[in-house]
Order: sequence, then structure tokens, then C-alpha cells
Amino acid sequence: MKQKSLFILFGLFFCFYSHAQLNVARLDLSGLVIGKVQGSYEYSFGEKTSLDVSMYYMPNQGLQYLNLINFEIGNDYIDNPLEKTVYNGVGITPGIKFYTSSEKDAPRGFYIEPYLRYATYGLSSEFRYRNEDLTIANLTIDGNSTSIGGGVAMGYQFIISDLIAIDWSIFALGGASGNTVVNVQEQDLQEDLYTMITEDFEDVEKFYGTYTVEQISDNEVKATAKGFLPCIKMGLSIGIAF
Repeated sequence: MKQKSLFILFGLFFCFYSHAQLNVARLDLSGLVIGKVQGSYEYSFGEKTSLDVSMYYMPNQGLQYLNLINFEIGNDYIDNPLEKTVYNGVGITPGIKFYTSSEKDAPRGFYIEPYLRYATYGLSSEFRYRNEDLTIANLTIDGNSTSIGGGVAMGYQFIISDLIAIDWSIFALGGASGNTVVNVQEQDLQEDLYTMITEDFEDVEKFYGTYTVEQISDNEVKATAKGFLPCIKMGLSIGIAF
């Protein structure tokens, strides 16, 4: 009886082990280039389908690629507010991968992946402004931004020696609807803060969407921007299959 039970257990183990790996855990290498730590977990629940969930964390850092943003500031700004901005954030991206190869089962081969994405960021900035009498005013910005979106990605996942997983995200096209709220406070500013911020936020409509500015107190305003941004991305991640 014991021998029969051991034989059954061995058979079940062999069937499970010989089956294609159902789980993949990966680290995104391309995200590390911009200071983003992102990990993902993939579970195959069908011969050609899998659930993929990735999460990322971005510690405090400055804005990259400022030269791509056509944001003009007046000569009265001693500091560029964008260059002084520090932000951090977290995000989650669930998706369903559909593997198309007739010879390979998930999670191997070429795939198409519809996905959703949610992200939230905090941001802050401190900068100086020159008044008309050449005295210096100090301004601070504190805010947060959230976005919800999605898209479609395509890629190819290699499983090497039934252990090493390399996921090449060849191309992904998507977009996100975002909402950004910032509070701006001033100290020793001689001109009207509301008018100043309203004029500065006029550039928001050129590349993002609509905005509103609300007076909170004599030295504080709240600005809200809402809009939609497209997204194109590629990436490479490596991990283990088990």
C-alpha cells in the first residue's frame, strides 16, 4: 500500500514538474535607468493565457527630460520651478497576456497584453522670484498627481533552461487620464499670487488639458490640472520561472 501511494505521489510530482512553468517573477531592468524599481509576477492559468501584475516604486528624484518640455518662464524667476521639482510615486499595472505561438504554451513566446494602470505621485518644489524692487520672494509648491489608464503591449518572453525568464516588451501603446493638484504658497511676494499662477498655468492647456486656480488665502492658491496623455514604452525584464 505504501509503495502504491509513493508511486502515485511521484507520478503527480512528475506531471507537475514536467508541465511548463506556471509562475514567473521578474525585475524590470529598463526602469532602473530612470530610478524606478519595478517588479512583476505572472501566473499562467491557461495554455495560452496568463495574469501579469507589476508594481513599481519611484523614490525622490528630479524631473527627467526637461529639454523635451516647451515651458517658458519669465526673467523674474531666479530659479526654474521645474528644475527644482522633486517627485516620487507608486503604481500598479495588471494585464492579461495572450500567447500566440502554436508550438509553445504560456508563459513562453510572443504575446499580446491588454493592461490597466494606476499611478499616484507626490511632488514638491521651492524656488525664488525677483520682485519689481529687486527684493527676493520665496515660493513653495506641494501637490499630488493621480492617473488611471491602459493600453496594449506586445512582447516576447524567453524561458531558458526552465528557470531563467527574459521578458522583452517590444512595444506598448496606451494613455492615461490624470488629475494634478498643487498648493502654492508665497513669502514676500509683491504681486498678486493668483494672477501670477493663472498666467503660468496657461501653458498647461498646450500639452495636457484644462486647469483651474482657486484662491485659498492671501498668500496661498490651489491649482488643479486635468487631462489625457498618450504613452509609448518599451522595456526589458529578467527573472525566474518556477
